[in-house]
Amino acid sequence: MDAVGFAHICHEISTQLAEGRLTVVNDSTLLICSPVSTIPKPHSDKLRTIHHLSHPRLPGSQLPSVNAGIQPAFVTLQYESLQPLVELLGFSFDGVSYHKNALTFRGKSSPWLFNLYSEMVHWIASSCLPSSLPLSHYLDDFFGTVLAGEDSSHPVRMLTIACKALGLNLSPSKTFFGTTKLENLGIEVDTKALTLGITNQRRSSILHTIEALLQPGRVSLLQLQHISGLLRFVTQVAPLGCVHLGHLYAALRRAHRSPLSLLRLPNPAAAELRGLSLILPSPLHAAHIWTDACPWGLGGYLGTADHPDLVWACSIPRQHRKKNIRFLKALTVLDCLRASLPYLTGRGLTHVVFHVDNENSVAATLASPAFAKLLGCSTHAASLLLHGLSECSRHQYDSVGGEYQAFCLRHFGPNWPALPSSNLHLIKWIAELGHAGRSYHAVRHCLTALSSWHVDLGLDSSAFSHPHTQKALKGFKWLYGITQRGQKLPITLPSTWSSLDDSVLQVGSITWSETYATLRLARSKTDPFGTGVNLIVPRIGGPACPYTALHAVCGSQSLQALLFALDNGTTPFSRERAISVLRQLLGTMGLPASAYTSHSFRRRDATWAAHLGTSTEAIQAMGRWSSDCFFRYINHPPSAHRDIATSYLFSTSTP
Repeated sequence: MDAVGFAHICHEISTQLAEGRLTVVNDSTLLICSPVSTIPKPHSDKLRTIHHLSHPRLPGSQLPSVNAGIQPAFVTLQYESLQPLVELLGFSFDGVSYHKNALTFRGKSSPWLFNLYSEMVHWIASSCLPSSLPLSHYLDDFFGTVLAGEDSSHPVRMLTIACKALGLNLSPSKTFFGTTKLENLGIEVDTKALTLGITNQRRSSILHTIEALLQPGRVSLLQLQHISGLLRFVTQVAPLGCVHLGHLYAALRRAHRSPLSLLRLPNPAAAELRGLSLILPSPLHAAHIWTDACPWGLGGYLGTADHPDLVWACSIPRQHRKKNIRFLKALTVLDCLRASLPYLTGRGLTHVVFHVDNENSVAATLASPAFAKLLGCSTHAASLLLHGLSECSRHQYDSVGGEYQAFCLRHFGPNWPALPSSNLHLIKWIAELGHAGRSYHAVRHCLTALSSWHVDLGLDSSAFSHPHTQKALKGFKWLYGITQRGQKLPITLPSTWSSLDDSVLQVGSITWSETYATLRLARSKTDPFGTGVNLIVPRIGGPACPYTALHAVCGSQSLQALLFALDNGTTPFSRERAISVLRQLLGTMGLPASAYTSHSFRRRDATWAAHLGTSTEAIQAMGRWSSDCFFRYINHPPSAHRDIATSYLFSTSTP
């Protein structure tokens, strides 16, 4: 310790003795002393006294830890309860022994109690600030953000007023200083370069540790734990992308087998450390590349929009024109990187940031903490939006957002925001889709997908229900008509009687009774929430009895065996395999196989039940339809239309 530090501790001891926070102990054997020292305060020319409660290091009956005797119920400063542990709060300086009469900040309860006071100051300051100016704190370090162009001193003034009202004075040297970087817990936020990384001090510490590990070639468990903890911290905050530490973690697991031995550092783990030692010293100057793609072309620019360093664009290659928008986005990033690589290597840039208009990957965005913070909710709450749509539906919505933004870019320019959509934009988009040959149902699907994006992103979706938009859709229907979609033909019992001896098999857990069997479907298409559905299989007798067929399939199989399986009972019978076999059999019978699919069975059930005179309510219940969509599955033969027309024409009743 130098003379300045020695004088600082002498002054601190004199002050605390006068305030009653220290007591002189004549018999030093009554104390367990821990070292004291000084460290410089950040952004200040003053020193800070550190009473490091590191002795004893191992809790035990003779040398208990300073935190061992503090019970969870200890939430107030009851100094008399510390009397049995006061010997642990001692130190010796310049031949004199002292013990503290209050908890030091390295105790268990002191930071917690101090944070309660900081929470009160935080609450008072936040109540005086608008919601657009968030304020955060970590113990006594308060920090916040403001929008570009606004007064950045407004949150600081509110915090100063709140502290002044409580009798606290903020230190100007620690509150106001000219810097564009924020340091907190070893993390450095550069507000000018818009980057997040580790401080130079932490970077130097990591490099020194890596160099020490690579020199002898043998390491201990403690050294591996130290470097893995440091690098784990780097992977969370440093702008290095995903850092793979698999070999280092494997070496750490092997070191646990012999915790007291020095082990040879494996070559793969050493290679990982050498690679990180090459990356970490770089200043990480970021090059920003902005890209975009549409079904007709792709391009991007390097630098700022006002004065770009490089600009390039090209048309989509012929072999890629039918690919989805996600492939085109990835192709754009690859081509932009190839075009800018000579410029990047010439400038010595080691970090490239791609800004991709990639809202078709909204599923990944919804699960990210940044999106959760944008909505003002937790990550778990934001992930609920991701599961608000089925995976199949969200996959179908992927390309719609990119298609709409490409439309806005062509017609309104790059400076016009595409989202949220206005009713004028939607009408123009509907008109372009009509000129492109899209059907009415395809246009409705595009609007539904785009509206779902607005809901996920918390944007105004009133334009979709606007009278102008609805009237444009009605005009689209009158002008272009409604194209009949390829509806699948029904599979009825008479049509398959000549080739099938058994009824169609079912999947599920089976409970047998005398007159019926119950099939339990844990999840199905008409049960998206997985509540489970019970299907009743009646025992009707005859060659078409489903009960008999199901019993024959089960046979003497165990309860754990697959009901419908391939490869000697090891592979489940998938939906794709069932449709493939069905179409193969129908083709053998001379029927158009492509006209039949899994919906053919649902159409069969609805049509056959209606033919037998079953009520619509019963048909809806048996098919587990929650809406009236089953009416589209009922095929009425010409004779039925004839009978209805005849009954109207020759009815004797008066309307």
